[in-house]
Amino acid sequence: MGLGRMRMSIRNSWVRPSCWYILMYHGIGTDQDGCASIAVDAFAGQMAELAKLRDSGAAEVVTFKAGSDRLRQQSLH
Repeated sequence: MGLGRMRMSIRNSWVRPSCWYILMYHGIGTDQDGCASIAVDAFAGQMAELAKLRDSGAAEVVTFKAGSDRLRQQSLH
């Protein structure tokens, strides 16, 4: 889910037990192929919201690799 294109902030309603969300931020593409730039202050605000959720224990933030490793381990059990 690219937050820049939708100009959305991170929503507390997204935080649900046993749910995963993949947030991707990248600088490849244009409006024509579904990508839109995000202002630095908007990105900083979204990261601050995510950090608050992480710090409160409401969400865990991991790299894509760490998340996929966990999912793979869970599927083995």
